[in-house]
Amino acid sequence: MDFYYSKERGGFYISGIHRDIPADVVKITKLEHQTLLIGLSEGKIIDINENGKPFLAYPSVSEEQQQKQKYEQWKAERQAKVDTIVVEIDGMKFDGDEISQERMVRAATLASPDERLNWILADNTVAEVTADQLRRAARTAGEEQVKLWIPQPFIERLEGLWPEG
Repeated sequence: MDFYYSKERGGFYISGIHRDIPADVVKITKLEHQTLLIGLSEGKIIDINENGKPFLAYPSVSEEQQQKQKYEQWKAERQAKVDTIVVEIDGMKFDGDEISQERMVRAATLASPDERLNWILADNTVAEVTADQLRRAARTAGEEQVKLWIPQPFIERLEGLWPEG
């Protein structure tokens, strides 16, 4: 059995299996055939060198795709920073990620004004906290999140839209 690759049709042909083999085929080894198939499954593309032999290459990425990839990477990095927010209130350090913010707001809302709650702090110690401390921790964490979510140059542009007063 001989293996071939056709640039024109972008496909493989095997003698003894395929009857209609295009004229532009280039003979390749069984190992090259397997390597090219594996590369295709990994998202690579097949290109042709100056001798007409197929080889694996990374697909070119358009400017738009590059911008989208950069934006998605920035979002992932931003989320990683949000996930590690820690804020200090009255000498206690609270986790400030989005889930912790929701938990603090819920606990503070449901607690009576003078109630003290056991709370696990960022260092995994348990502390007695008040609803007011949870509200302040949630608010401070939210402010830190806004700083991460809205870049400073954007905030400065927005501030320039309204007169000071």
